[in-house]
Amino acid sequence: MSGIEVKNDSSTVSVSKLVPNPWNPNRQNDFIFQKEKASIKKFGFVAPIIVRESGKKFEIIDGEHRLKAAKELGMKEVSINNLGQLTDPVAKQLTIVLNETKGEPDAIDLAKLVTDLSQDIDLESLASILPYTNEELTGMMELVDFDWEQYDVERPEPEKKMHTCPECGHSFEGG
Repeated sequence: MSGIEVKNDSSTVSVSKLVPNPWNPNRQNDFIFQKEKASIKKFGFVAPIIVRESGKKFEIIDGEHRLKAAKELGMKEVSINNLGQLTDPVAKQLTIVLNETKGEPDAIDLAKLVTDLSQDIDLESLASILPYTNEELTGMMELVDFDWEQYDVERPEPEKKMHTCPECGHSFEGG
């Protein structure tokens, strides 16, 4: 391990105790934000906000948009994972790692998943929650039936990138 002590305490706190960090590079357009808000309204607050201790408050490392959505939905409390007292460099690294290592969907596999969902849930309901328009979902589902073999090409493998942690030197594969 890296020698960095990271606490991982889960709890529920008042939204008034959470403050955004000043360096968050993540931007979310209104379309995606509205989908995130609809998802929280439908499924609940399933992804805790990742925070560090900052005096009597908690500074957000990952989850600023979820907090904004929770506030707009009138939620008074949200779930958090408190990582404890982290230095700025560690918190900044985690902000980047948590934003950038989630990977990207494979278009065909995503199309199959959406098509499978459409067997149980109508397209309009899917479009109300998923971060896609009706037209995009329809286009995805058309990919499943497309005859790829007519072009006699192999489906490319997704590109994998190697990342190295500057603190510990550990290498890992990410999107």
